[in-house]
Amino acid sequence: MLILPLHRVPGRRSIAWCTFTLMLVNLFVFIVLQAGDARVRADALEQYVDSGLGGIEAPLYGRYLEASGQHATATELGAVMQLGEPERSAMLSQRIDLDPAFHDWARREGFASDADRSRWQQARAGYDALKGRSLTDRFMLRGNEVDVLRMFTAAFLHADFGHLLGNLIFLFLVGHLVEAALGAWRYLLLYVVAALGASAAALAWRWGEPSAGLGASGAIAGLMGAYCVLWGRRKVRFFYWFFIYFDYVRAPAIWLLPAWLGWEVLQMLLFRDAGVGFEAHAGGLVTGALVALAFKHMGEGLEESRLALAEDIDATRPEPQLEAALQALGRMELDIAEQRLRPVLASHPHWLPARVAHYRVARYAGHREHAQARAAHVLSIPSARADELAQQAELARDAIGFGLQVPPRGAGRGWPAAWSRQASAPRRAACSKPWTSPRGDEAVVAMAWLRLALAEERSGEGDYRAALALIVQRFPGSEPAGKARFLLEQG
Repeated sequence: MLILPLHRVPGRRSIAWCTFTLMLVNLFVFIVLQAGDARVRADALEQYVDSGLGGIEAPLYGRYLEASGQHATATELGAVMQLGEPERSAMLSQRIDLDPAFHDWARREGFASDADRSRWQQARAGYDALKGRSLTDRFMLRGNEVDVLRMFTAAFLHADFGHLLGNLIFLFLVGHLVEAALGAWRYLLLYVVAALGASAAALAWRWGEPSAGLGASGAIAGLMGAYCVLWGRRKVRFFYWFFIYFDYVRAPAIWLLPAWLGWEVLQMLLFRDAGVGFEAHAGGLVTGALVALAFKHMGEGLEESRLALAEDIDATRPEPQLEAALQALGRMELDIAEQRLRPVLASHPHWLPARVAHYRVARYAGHREHAQARAAHVLSIPSARADELAQQAELARDAIGFGLQVPPRGAGRGWPAAWSRQASAPRRAACSKPWTSPRGDEAVVAMAWLRLALAEERSGEGDYRAALALIVQRFPGSEPAGKARFLLEQG
């Protein structure tokens, strides 16, 4: 089973520098630092045979397995001994190298004489010194050994180029999203802790067995676990491939966590000897999820300006982000809508549609103080467009129906002033319809029209007497209507 999150490629404003640095470090370690390891292993294997160490350790290891009750492994060793060289010595030396309990047994009781023990120790010391020139051998994870340095450095080593390439692909696909959400330092902390958690899980699962581990997959699994927790119930787009079935789907990100974890645990149980660190993957997933959960509880969560990457939204343009906010608002996902609007308002503070949506978030949440302040901001935005004036009118009616003050007290430039300065007769006609349904706001609306009429009288633009007549006709019982009648009578 393959599950991959599919998102937009990072743009110039969201370059995942830490992710690319980690990719380069892994490439450098494999191409440069591990480059000579194959030659070192070949030379060490040749010495293993030529020094007679293989001939000494083969029967000795068989006796050790029987003495320690590992009869099944002793049977497997018998099959290995039937192989030809160099396969036989390669498999034997690899297993013995990773079994520190055998070395302790051999020193204590493996030899009948001190001379035989001394000969074995001398041959083993020469072989170990040569093999120790391998970077992989010095820094990979070894079973039955709790070494924090190796638990970390093993995450930067790879067995072959295919192993490296697969990890780099997953690191790129998931890493740039998690880095965008957490920021560089939290992201690096997550990566390090996930690497250690993956190694700890591998040691716990394999304790008592000759084993080794290397590869970035455990740390990357930690990024995957963090991704699921950070995005939580938000729907994300991903690709899945299960045997012959594959498709693109959208689902809450948190659903991926049990899918990924369950798959790794299933393989860990069914394919214990497959040579793949499924237990490290599972440990990394759990560690990453826990670290991300801790970040969220500490308030170190998502940077919502980049959350758009998770839903294929262009974070450099406000329109797609506003549309996503409106969709969340329609689903009454008010927290998500609020988060979506923050980067939009930061870059476009006087964009009326975004401000109206911002008001509605507070209005639907029942937060009166926030709604009051946001309504004031909307109604203070000057506009010369009929559709925007209509939006302001509709919001004013809604705010009054919610029990808010329109215009709010203390506002130096409320919406009536903006209307008086910018509205013309054609715009008034286009925008008059939203004001014609009395809902308890007649006095406010009538006063807006009165100010408009007075402004037109002073400027000499428009038909201010028509505006006065409109006030008398539509709001006959209001105080502004009385003033309008007086002005009409005065000519």
